[in-house]
Amino acid sequence: TLPGSGIPNGPNGESPATFCSQRWLVRQEEDHKNNINTKWTVIKPSAKIGVKMSSGFGTGVRICPGQDLAELEVVYCLACLLKNFDMNIPQDHPPVEWISSFTQSPDKDIKVCLKPRL
Repeated sequence: TLPGSGIPNGPNGESPATFCSQRWLVRQEEDHKNNINTKWTVIKPSAKIGVKMSSGFGTGVRICPGQDLAELEVVYCLACLLKNFDMNIPQDHPPVEWISSFTQSPDKDIKVCLKPRL
């Protein structure tokens, strides 16, 4: 796993930094009296795996039922932005440091330039 990312290694040990189409597949073998069946399941990428973090969705029996939908919407919106825009930070942007308190946040506003893709 890439430290702090929650991204697992690929099935053949591929680094989390490289593309692997089977990264989220997990092989489970079931042995029913030596008749071994191979079953593939998918690890659901989520904020719930990897880094332990506090959640605004609550926990236990009072957890928000819309958490999965909200996480999917965030991923969908981010994918739409990445698909439709080239993003960069201006060259004269000052370095950003992280402030750790209840959550992590940048010490100054981050300016991002969005240029529509043609």
